[in-house]
Amino acid sequence: MQDCELEMFFHFDIPVFKPGWDWRSWKDLPDPKLYDPKKLDTDQWLQAASSLGAKYAVLVAKHCSGFLQWQSDLYPYGVRQSPWRGGKGDLVRDFVKSCERFNIKPGIYASVTANGYLEVDNPGLVNRGRGGDPAKQAAYSRICEGMLSELWGGMANSSISGLTGVLCHPTKVDPTCCRCFTSFSQTPTSSRDRQPRCGGWATRTA
Repeated sequence: MQDCELEMFFHFDIPVFKPGWDWRSWKDLPDPKLYDPKKLDTDQWLQAASSLGAKYAVLVAKHCSGFLQWQSDLYPYGVRQSPWRGGKGDLVRDFVKSCERFNIKPGIYASVTANGYLEVDNPGLVNRGRGGDPAKQAAYSRICEGMLSELWGGMANSSISGLTGVLCHPTKVDPTCCRCFTSFSQTPTSSRDRQPRCGGWATRTA
């Protein structure tokens, strides 16, 4: 995105409502009922970005907490289970619309290497990073594929999107962990098919 010169990165997640919580504690997960940002205004965010001269902005749609900030059926931990806008809020949708309103290219960051709700740790292994359960690992890969499909399918009319994928070191990680990034990067029915200009990168972080 060097042609955009200046980029803004927005990271707003449920831990904001539970200061000090560590997702690697694997307990005391922030209750979705805590997520109720009554003054949240993505137009304000993007107006500020525009005033700085930003041409590209990225929203963290899902990070290590596992909290899903768009309307999703993948698992019951996200804005749909929150009181925000009666459970109908969708931060991703609002963000993309605001980007379009201020003529800023939207990007989405969706980490699949860690998930506090599902007890997955870097580099995308179930059982709190220990792995060792092929069936559970395969199920997590399917969730990740669904997540990327929902996000990038939902952004079908947007000009650009970004992605962090999971392509783990094959000698250290259950191969099923790699499926979501592989399908993203190589197959015609992947997120790349929905978003031809999207990009991704791999990780082998321990």
